[in-house]
Order: sequence, then structure tokens, then C-alpha cells
Amino acid sequence: MRVTAAHAYRAQLDSMRQKAAESVEAQRAAASGSRIDRPSDDPVASQRAVLLRAMQSDVGTSRGKMEQARLELGTAEDALDGMGSILARLRELGVQMATALASSSERASASAEVVELKEALVSFGNARHGNKRLFAGQQTTSSAFDATGAYLGDANAQSVTVAEGATVQVTFAGDEVLAGAAGGVDILQAVQDFADALAIDDVAGIQSAIGDMDLGTEHLLEYRADIGARMGLIESLDNHFQMVEVSLLADVADVTEVDPLEAFSEVLRTQQAFQSAMQVSVASRTQSIFDLL
Repeated sequence: MRVTAAHAYRAQLDSMRQKAAESVEAQRAAASGSRIDRPSDDPVASQRAVLLRAMQSDVGTSRGKMEQARLELGTAEDALDGMGSILARLRELGVQMATALASSSERASASAEVVELKEALVSFGNARHGNKRLFAGQQTTSSAFDATGAYLGDANAQSVTVAEGATVQVTFAGDEVLAGAAGGVDILQAVQDFADALAIDDVAGIQSAIGDMDLGTEHLLEYRADIGARMGLIESLDNHFQMVEVSLLADVADVTEVDPLEAFSEVLRTQQAFQSAMQVSVASRTQSIFDLL
């Protein structure tokens, strides 16, 4: 088939349009930093990007749960610290009031302080993070103890699934912590007995309270250690998921983003290709005109 000047011109025009489109796309990619503007640009890469972003979302959700669990356990740990400080003060009072030098009036005054310290223990037992009561078992929306120290929660505990196959207990049965429900020290009762002994000048009862405070302190330390182990597990999991998150971020970038240097080089290449196509077209049309003269 004979190739006419019109055929050649149309071919050159198509080539110019193609080069122009490539140049525009290269400039778009360089400006946006993204190699995928529409799924049709690269269906395979687009689908992979969707999957990677879904994995990012899952990792983000897990890390959010870990942070929430860490905050709740941290609040419980602070409450246990407060309880421990109260028991230390109670022991100090016991040592002071157990001596023959302590007067009845001093012991009566100490009894009033012990009653206040018991109320503080109950307050720590009602510790909460947000609206969640941490020492009420699974009854997290209501107080764990009433004003007298009676337990209102249940014997269960609430756990949170922070990752697939990994759960962390975030609440406690307060009667096991402060009321001896699991066979431990009934701290609240021991404190009440201490207050009563002080009120009636019962030296033997005061001396007995010193040992009870020591046992209570050891009991609380066991819960502190348990919380430390749980927070350690969360820390390990979070470190792992943080590395996964960084890896996924890099994978998404590899799939969806352009290398700045490569993008700039592509802009130059497509611009030069477009300019060359224009020059060829101009030269060809000039030659055709002179052929007609």
C-alpha cells in the first residue's frame, strides 16, 4: 500500500499525542509522588496496595488495643502502689503505737487515722481508667467496693485480645486483692482490726497488726509482679508489631510511590521524546510543502 503524506502526517500526529500523554503522566507522577493514580494504571500493584493497607489497618488496631491495655494496667499499678504506701504508713503507726510509751489518747488519735487510711484503701480499690473500674472483675461500670469496704464486683476478670492468639487480663477481682477471697490476706479486715485495737488500747492486737501489714504488703507485691509480666508481654508484642508496621509502610511505598530521581529522569526523557516527535513532524511537513512547489 502506498504511504501518502496524509498517512505519514497522521502517524506522526499519533506519535506526538502518545509522547505528550507519556510526558503528562511522568509529570503527574513526579508531582504527586505516586505511581498509581487510578487502579487501571496498574491493577496488580493496586490490588497489592489494597491488601498491604488492610494489613496496616489491622496492625494499627492491634497496637491501639495494646496501648489501651497498657494504660489500664498502668492505672491499676498506680493504685497498687498507693495501697502499698498506705500499708507502709499503717505499719509505721503499728510500730509507734505498740510501745509502752504510747498513751491511750495517742492510740485513739492513731485509730482515727487508721480509719481514714482504710477509706483511702477502698478508694484505691475503686480505681478506674476512663469509665472502667479495674478491681471489680467484669463489673467494670460500677464501683468495686462500697463505702464500708464491702465488695460489689464479681470473681471474674476482663481480658483484651491485643493480637491474634494473644490476650491480656486488664481487670482484677478486688475481693482477692483486698479482702482475702482467694485465700490471701484480708487487708481491709486487718486494717479494721487494727483500728479497733488502737481504740481499746489492745497492745497485743496492735502488735499483731504489724505482721498483718507485712503480709498485706507481700500480697500486693504479687499483684504488682503480675502486672509487670503483663506489661512486659505487651511491650514485646508492640515492638514486634512496630517493626511489622515499618515493613508494611516500606512495602506500600515500593508499590505506590515513585523514586524521586527516577521520576525526574522520566520527566526529562518523556519531554525530550515529545520534543523530538514535534521536530520530526515539523521537518516532515516542511519537506512535504516544498515537494508540492
